[in-house]
Amino acid sequence: MARTETRTLYTLADLKAKHPEAYAKVHARWQDACDSSGDTPWADETMASLSAVVDACGATLKDYGIGAYAPSHVSVECDDEYEDDDGEMRAKDSAWLMRTVLAPLGYAKDGKPYFPGLCAWTGYCADDDMIEAVSKAMDAGESLTDALRGLADVAQREMEDNQDQMRDEESMDANWSDNEYTEDGRDA
Repeated sequence: MARTETRTLYTLADLKAKHPEAYAKVHARWQDACDSSGDTPWADETMASLSAVVDACGATLKDYGIGAYAPSHVSVECDDEYEDDDGEMRAKDSAWLMRTVLAPLGYAKDGKPYFPGLCAWTGYCADDDMIEAVSKAMDAGESLTDALRGLADVAQREMEDNQDQMRDEESMDANWSDNEYTEDGRDA
């Protein structure tokens, strides 16, 4: 014998307002789906930014291992000295970085490093994060080689931030907003 059952279905916004425990269950499923995908959002773009900054500094990226929530490293081949106009060998320092890399691309204002969100190499925001990290490291007295090696930490943090952002409620709402749910958080 057939029977008719009536159920009330909710959008994510309605579920959040009327049944927050059920919304939390849906969010937990979203996070599980993100975690099981193995995907780190914007990882390719982050690595492209790292590579572009290394190239802009006249170095070569030799080896790297970078990921969210994992030990990371960057190996570069780089000369820490340059020949000045008088033929003298000088250390590549923050003044060199300003003159050769930052100022020509618009990352300088009033003779100081300035990071206005240009994303000058790849168009991705990590460009600015990475060149700013190199600038700060060299201002603190690190060699160009060491400053570029430090980009492993910058790239790792970038990937972790992107991973966390992917798992948050806002991302779930944007991706699953067309779905409908029962009052206990099950898919309709």
